[in-house]
Amino acid sequence: MLLARGPADKLAAGLAKLEEVTGKLQAAQGMSTTIYSDTSSSLNTYRSLVALARAVENHDASYMQGNLQTLRHNLTALGAERVNKFEQLFVQWQKETDEAAGHITQEQRSAWGGKLAAVKDADQLQALAFEMQKAERNLQNVRDPDFPRGLGSQLLALATAWSNGSNSLAAASGFGYDSNASVWYAREINDLRQRIQRDTISHALRAPELLKSPLAEQPLDTALDTLSRNLSEAHEWRRLLVLLELHANSNRYNNPGGSSSAVDTMNAIRQYFAGQNYELAEQWSDALVSYKSVLATAAELGPIKEAAERIKVISKEHPKSFVAPATPAPTGKSSKR
Repeated sequence: MLLARGPADKLAAGLAKLEEVTGKLQAAQGMSTTIYSDTSSSLNTYRSLVALARAVENHDASYMQGNLQTLRHNLTALGAERVNKFEQLFVQWQKETDEAAGHITQEQRSAWGGKLAAVKDADQLQALAFEMQKAERNLQNVRDPDFPRGLGSQLLALATAWSNGSNSLAAASGFGYDSNASVWYAREINDLRQRIQRDTISHALRAPELLKSPLAEQPLDTALDTLSRNLSEAHEWRRLLVLLELHANSNRYNNPGGSSSAVDTMNAIRQYFAGQNYELAEQWSDALVSYKSVLATAAELGPIKEAAERIKVISKEHPKSFVAPATPAPTGKSSKR
């Protein structure tokens, strides 16, 4: 087998000796034109074989394929009769080269999986994306249907979103790569996206606790549920609102408070803030309307108790602003007697 004949240095040494003998014969003019042409073609073929062996040893799948094509071309120059003699051997070389190239790309896939799992920041992810893009360019002629083409472009988009602090990661996924990327790296890419989301939200909220124990050990959704409850219990309504708004476009985080929805909680917090603003302006009636709107929501994590307390205070201190609900007028016509 080709891969068992190496190393390439031994083949190269044999080539050097053959070139030396050929050079001496040519210098002594002891070689006819026909023999010289034939020998030159043989030397070119030998050089192609050495280059092929070198590519195999260097695990360079792209050069393996390229040198194999050069070898076939040089074999053709030897004439049809000799090509036929080499054809069976060439078929074997083609088979071995394809197998070796497949083995190399499998090694790359395994290595990339480990690198994806180890990415810590946007710079590391960008470097890995460039590495994958370069490998894809080098492997354009490699017949490997399982190679995850386009994965480098996807990771580069994720790296850009990460470095920009963007939480719109959906725009950076699901394009530019074939299905093999999702097959080979489904778990790694999903974990990576969650790490990016966690890091982005942590910085936006100034919530380093997301990156520390115990929240760091929890799945992202669970960690965000826990953080939401913690913020609610601490009455940190602005941070809770920012958290919910950051994740509003994510289908994986529609229900931060269990039975309450993210939308209800956000609306309740916004109405509570509006009520505070109306109080600052001494618009007591409008403040009451806003606080009552808070009570009308099903936001378990929202400022329900705070809103109820403000209604009591305003009703007591500014009774004129408190208007009891009017009894609805009858809608039917009264009968005349």
